[in-house]
Amino acid sequence: MDGRVREERSLGELFGDLTDDVRMLLRQEVALARTEVSDKVAHLSRDGMRIGVGGVLAFVGFQALVATAIIALDLIIPLWLSALLVGAVLAIVGYVLIRQGMNDVKRRGITPTETISSLKEDREWLQDQVR
Repeated sequence: MDGRVREERSLGELFGDLTDDVRMLLRQEVALARTEVSDKVAHLSRDGMRIGVGGVLAFVGFQALVATAIIALDLIIPLWLSALLVGAVLAIVGYVLIRQGMNDVKRRGITPTETISSLKEDREWLQDQVR
């Protein structure tokens, strides 16, 4: 013997350690999934709010444009021009807000991609450990 102490562990101890490691890994994955989903929900709620506000502004703009048409047909005076400008500005702002919100929702999506990727890596690691 060369003086080094060799520690040998039983197969049961090794599987016990593997089981503990897998449990810890699964707990960490669940925590990651919770964090990622709550982050996505926060962004979706903000985007939803933007879409809602944009929709309201677009609707108000539409109402102003309708009022403009009525005024323009009834009274041919400068009042219709001011209503037209207000209606057009509100409609444009509403449209921009709706497009931004929709683009953000499409870009982010709701799939927890980091968690899925991490789970795939964990599966590969576990398969290597069992082999």
